[in-house]
Amino acid sequence: MVKSKGLNRILEEIDKRGLSAYKISQHTNLTPKGIRKIKDRATENPRIATLNEIASFLGISTNTDQTSSITNRDTLNDEDLVILSYQVKKNWNQLLRLEDFKPFFFYQIAKTLDMEIEDIFTAALNKGK
Repeated sequence: MVKSKGLNRILEEIDKRGLSAYKISQHTNLTPKGIRKIKDRATENPRIATLNEIASFLGISTNTDQTSSITNRDTLNDEDLVILSYQVKKNWNQLLRLEDFKPFFFYQIAKTLDMEIEDIFTAALNKGK
């Protein structure tokens, strides 16, 4: 039920904006062929992750995002891990598209490495005392 409502919402938005499968594929990790199948309803049961990626590009909510149901649990099953890893990958790819992210990211890595190296030297010096 929720999935079909999400699909309908996505298709309405695509039609409203007049977006082609190719245009959507340029901004997602999906192929034009796969998107075309969804648009033409040739794919009867698209994956939730696929719908979420298209919805994310469109900037709409489809209520198909299942990650909220797993955030408060202590243990995750395999399906939860797949959903969560997809969300991490999607967010990572979106961050990499931002011009300012890469310098910030590499600065943070360098800062973290510098702190760890400093901790190693401090520990080594203290061990010799």
